[in-house]
Formats: sequence, C-alpha cells, structure tokens
Amino acid sequence: MGSAEAGTLHARGGEAWTRRQRLKNDLIFAAASSALRATKALPRGAVKALTLALALGAWALLGPQRRRARARLEAALGRRATGREVWAAFRTAGETLADAVALLDPAEAPGATLELDPEGAAVFRAALDEGRGVVFVSAHLGSWERLAALLASHGFPCATVARESYDARFTQLYERLRAPRGVKAIYRGREGAAAAIARELKAGRAVGFLVDLPSRVPSLRVSLLGEDADLPVGPATPAGIVRRRDRLQVS
Repeated sequence: MGSAEAGTLHARGGEAWTRRQRLKNDLIFAAASSALRATKALPRGAVKALTLALALGAWALLGPQRRRARARLEAALGRRATGREVWAAFRTAGETLADAVALLDPAEAPGATLELDPEGAAVFRAALDEGRGVVFVSAHLGSWERLAALLASHGFPCATVARESYDARFTQLYERLRAPRGVKAIYRGREGAAAAIARELKAGRAVGFLVDLPSRVPSLRVSLLGEDADLPVGPATPAGIVRRRDRLQVS
C-alpha cells in the first residue's frame, strides 16, 4: 500500500489507497453512479432486464466464478449440478440486484416483491414482546435488503450489523437504501459497534446479522457448502447458543 500522502484513507481498514487504486476506485464509483442515475428514467422491467444481462455476461465470461458456483451447488445438493442450475444462481444474483435498486425509489413498497406471512410476523412479535431483544440470522441469499425494510414497515424496530464498503461512497449508498426505510445500520468495523448492538437488544429491538462473510472477529471454522469458512460467533453470543466445537457442518 502507498503512503497516506499518495492516496485517501480507506474507510474500512484505515489503509491508504495508492494513486492507481484511487483512479480505479474512482472509475468504479463513477460507472456505478452513472448506471444508478440511468435506472431512474427506466421502467422497472427494463432495469431487471439490464441486471439480468449483467448476470448473463458474468456467467458467460467469468469462468473461475462459474466453476466455483458449480462446486458450491454440488456440495449443497449432494449431486452433480446441471448447467441450468448454475445459470439460475447467476440469474438470481441479477434479480436481487434489480430488487435492491428498486428500493432507492421512495415510492417502492417493501412488500412489492416480498411478503411476511402472518405466522412469521406473530412469532417475531411474540419474541419482541418478551422485552429482551431479538437476534435474527440470515445470509446473503435472496433480497436481504428488502427483508430488513419489510420488517421495519411492519413496525418491527430493526437494526442490521453490516460491513462497511471498501469505498466510503458506497457505504453512503447503502445508507440511502436503509435509513429512509427505518433500518438502522451498525457497522461492525467501527468503534463502539459492540456497545451499539447491546443497546439495541437492551432496548428490546431486533438486530439482524448476515453471517456468511468472514470478518476480523472471533469465528468458528466451518464447512460451508463444501468449502472451509470462518463464521463469526458474535450473533450466537447474545442468545446464549454458542457451542464450542472444533468444527461445525453447515448445509
């Protein structure tokens, strides 16, 4: 990495960007910003078509990622994955991107593409009514941004533990997705994050964790869809369900 004089402090880790990294990241952000501005003038169906085109391009051109997706699918299914199933994974990623972009529109209802069934809502409400807070755990599967917004729209006080982007400008974009929807983001790399989580739970609110990404926190080595992965134990700690084992199998 270059010196602080050669770049701008990196929001997530405090490292400095080199001039080359700054140029690359500026280009990435400019392209993403231009694409988002363009989507404002497009119908919902056209935005989805564009994200599916991106997914198709990734599926066709990114061989290593396609092979990795196949391997993970086969570990989960316990059999050989078909080409159609591999493409479906990329297609779902494209659909999820379109779904998240739609939430930037203030007129977009969280329940437009996702429903909270009455039984699930009743269970969630009963847990909150105990007054000790609720820890809920998920993964980066489906429209996780819309899930948090949907819970908030049903009157469930909701915070999510998130990881800051490598670029602070993208973190600000995440805030545009979450804050107007009543979703509070607690960035786990920031000072005081643990205390903020504790305050939310003490106040009887819900805190959501996406646990399928590694982070620099106490973790357990697990087998996740055929690959070794370090999953954080923090979400289990408040609920008192951590089991100290050398290995866990997650399927």
